[in-house]
Amino acid sequence: MIKKLINRFVYEGHLISLGATGIVSTFLILIDQKISIQLLIVIYLLAFLCLLYDRHESRKTDYLTNPDRTKCLEKYFKIIPLISILIVSITVLVLAFSGAFTSLLFILLLTLMMAFYTKCLKGLTDKIIGFKNIAFSLIVSLLLVFASIYYSYNFLAPTFAVLFVFCFLRMMANTIFLDIKDLKSDRKEDLKTIPSVFGRTKTMLILVLLNIASGFILILGLLFNLIPSYSAVLLLFILYSVYYFQKSKERKNFYLVNYVLADAEFILWPISLIIARAVIL
Repeated sequence: MIKKLINRFVYEGHLISLGATGIVSTFLILIDQKISIQLLIVIYLLAFLCLLYDRHESRKTDYLTNPDRTKCLEKYFKIIPLISILIVSITVLVLAFSGAFTSLLFILLLTLMMAFYTKCLKGLTDKIIGFKNIAFSLIVSLLLVFASIYYSYNFLAPTFAVLFVFCFLRMMANTIFLDIKDLKSDRKEDLKTIPSVFGRTKTMLILVLLNIASGFILILGLLFNLIPSYSAVLLLFILYSVYYFQKSKERKNFYLVNYVLADAEFILWPISLIIARAVIL
């Protein structure tokens, strides 16, 4: 029973959707803003909707590569229009009630951008190397712009640039790593993901470089006092990535690494910051 509930939580996209709220929460903590529960609910719901739509559009391929996940999501596919109307309505009501009309416009455009990517642009993966990773990582990172607009924070500030680049690099590493499990099927479909083009060994090297780059940008932010000292705790997630990279080499860890550890990183970000801030301050 418990295992079934965990599988549903993971396969239905709730872990990834919570990860989106974790990314925004991390940003808000680091710019010293009070976290709005309403904002997190909106982000969670829209992330779930975008993920569900993506799974629906990819269901034929996923039946072969991720049959358990696809079967778990089937019950939602028939009511996607209803779910869409409900989530968009909640988003409009929450943000309009808060008077955040510019934020509302931006997040709706971002949601449409994600849907357009899924429907029309995802096919470019068979033409442009790493397109899926870059596009998805960029869209997720734009959630920081949404949060900046909502809180009237200057997203042209150096602090924002550091956090945006850090988020983008971490998302790139995450999505590229998760593509490794689909290496064989992606090659059959001639999809130019990083793993299918470069192979597992070179892909792991690319992941190491992305890890180093994300750590470097964070250290720069610390050295120039652009982010608070307790944000140094995020450097631990470089080691966290190395840990699950190593765990992934064992077949028995496939589910744990690809469906839990990799995506759990973004939920752990704000938790680690809250603990570090409490200890330091």
